[in-house]
Amino acid sequence: MIAVFERCSFVSLTTSDLGRAKRFWVEALGFPIIETRGIAADRGPLAGRKGEYAHLRDPDGRVVIVTEFD
Repeated sequence: MIAVFERCSFVSLTTSDLGRAKRFWVEALGFPIIETRGIAADRGPLAGRKGEYAHLRDPDGRVVIVTEFD
């Protein structure tokens, strides 16, 4: 068998149906899922002077602030 890919460093997908996307990735394409990472809601939405904002936490525990401006 001839290898198509020599090396893959990172693949990121955005989907509205995670279960279906994972099944396609594994069953149809035959690729393993090695790691999944995501963000989690920490606080919010909160009211601010210029709109709402929320605190999210990344997989390493860092806070990500998402803001909305009027």
